[in-house]
Amino acid sequence: MAEGRSLRDFVSSRWTELQRGVLGYSTYDRRRFSKYARRTIGNVALVSAIAWGTAAALHYFSVLEPFELLTFDTLVEWRNRTEPPRASDVAIVTVGDEDMRALGHETDGEVTDDQLACGLLTIAEQSPNAIGVDVLRGPEVSELLGRIITAEALPITVGRQCTPLASGSIPPRKRGPVGLSDNRLGCADFPLDQDGRVRRALLVSPDEQLHNQTSFDLMLAKRHLPETQYVEPVSRDEPLILGSAIPNLPDAGGFQIFIDYLPVAIPTIPFRCLASGAPTSCEGSPDPSCPGPAALRRALEDKVVLIGYTGWDKEDHFRAIIPPGLEDCRLTAFNQMPGVYLHAHVVAQLLRLGQGGSRPIMATDSLGRWTWVALWVLLGAVPASLISKQSTGVGLQIVILLSLIGAVWYAFVSASLLLPFSPALVGWLTAAVLGHARYERLPAPGELKLFLSYSRDDRELASQIEQHLARYFRVWKDESSLRIGTKWQKELVKAISESDVFLAIVTRSYVRKCQEDGPIRFELQTASADTDDRPIIPVRAERVSLPASLEKLQWADLTEPEDSSKRAGAADGRSFDLADVSAEEFKHDSPRLARFRRELWEIQERKRRLEDVQP
Repeated sequence: MAEGRSLRDFVSSRWTELQRGVLGYSTYDRRRFSKYARRTIGNVALVSAIAWGTAAALHYFSVLEPFELLTFDTLVEWRNRTEPPRASDVAIVTVGDEDMRALGHETDGEVTDDQLACGLLTIAEQSPNAIGVDVLRGPEVSELLGRIITAEALPITVGRQCTPLASGSIPPRKRGPVGLSDNRLGCADFPLDQDGRVRRALLVSPDEQLHNQTSFDLMLAKRHLPETQYVEPVSRDEPLILGSAIPNLPDAGGFQIFIDYLPVAIPTIPFRCLASGAPTSCEGSPDPSCPGPAALRRALEDKVVLIGYTGWDKEDHFRAIIPPGLEDCRLTAFNQMPGVYLHAHVVAQLLRLGQGGSRPIMATDSLGRWTWVALWVLLGAVPASLISKQSTGVGLQIVILLSLIGAVWYAFVSASLLLPFSPALVGWLTAAVLGHARYERLPAPGELKLFLSYSRDDRELASQIEQHLARYFRVWKDESSLRIGTKWQKELVKAISESDVFLAIVTRSYVRKCQEDGPIRFELQTASADTDDRPIIPVRAERVSLPASLEKLQWADLTEPEDSSKRAGAADGRSFDLADVSAEEFKHDSPRLARFRRELWEIQERKRRLEDVQP
């Protein structure tokens, strides 16, 4: 049998053994997965940190604020489409343009003190539980109006401005009438969000000395509710805490609440039906649209009644969400609502909360917010870092996006919990994009890198091994991989560091060259010094002692026939027979494999005899 033919047959028939046995395939699989897992975890951690930091930075600089406001509006409007109008213990006496004309005024004018006094007396005769005056008066009022608004028998509360203007002061006409006690004056301010809309109501507003002043709406709600149905302020000396949620309502210690804008049924009575334009008459207009005495009493009895301007010229209107049932109060196409309607809606909400009819809209605290964002960051980073198939990855990310929308919607509808949507969306999207860009998939067997170290005298054996392993590995071999003119030391270091397996074909020539300065010695030193856990596999192709750097490693012995190979492996415990590695798997092929092993041994023997006879 020709030596070359025998060698090719041997390598060709035993490539599976070489792959599984010589390369320690199972051990290598664990290492390969471990290396891949470390890189993937590192990518996920890096991508998550960048995505989370991006969301936090955008939130810090208020870039996401408009999107969060839009999210709130969308959630409220979607929910209101399915919510039926709720009964309310609130009624409104409107002072609109027609009322001003009926009272003998221009639409941009004001009702007189006596006309307002007449209207309040008519309202008081209907036995309401509370009367709220949202018609701002100056410090001086007529004697009749002064007696009415200060009368202890009448449950009247007057709204006033409490927040200083940009100039640092409050006009006298917005401070409220002189002589009214604090329990008759309530702060009627509304905080405006970034886009100028009203989404929150103040329950308490601090003055210049940081003393808390109860809001107009909360005072009216507390007058209507029994004392057992509301909670006193936690501390009247605490300053306003913006953005805090209310755990138990009405609770002035929380300072502000989100306005839920639920559909409510609020009856309205025109002011002209309660007072006429005659300066000495408190009789209402004979307008046929006005309710009769019985209907008027039913509309106002045991209610919280608010009276306020509803005309466009009064500059007492706010951009807000118009809930179903209150479309008639819309002043413009920009969803502007008269202040008295907004106050009535807040009072109705406080009454529901105090009576246990609903729960407040709660916002997550800082820890909960960023934990929530971190969750969606991971849901964006992990799939993008693990899934290679683009269609599968995109499909899964769409499911995750829909899950985010569903979770925010479900939390808002079922638990009145406002979860941050835009920071979570930004974090998820950033993580998904970066994770896909940095994706590193587990290489297939054909993509694994194997560095082949050999002596040039054994290039035939090395070439045969390279040909058969090339179907399953990307073999780096100097003759085929080193280009002319490159710095071989630099290229060897790079190739060894990037390889997954280092395979050394040990022969006499290889051992001799290990003792000389040259590429082989450099390769072994580089592979041994590398801190990576890449396996170094010596394959003894001739009966020779291994180099010092390899003698402590388990080797594959290709020099002995089957029986002697087994004895050698059992004797020193370091070498192993190729067929024994997967004996159970290859039990049907073992006679043929043994024959090829004997042929290889005969080839090596003939080669040694030829070397002995050469001079």
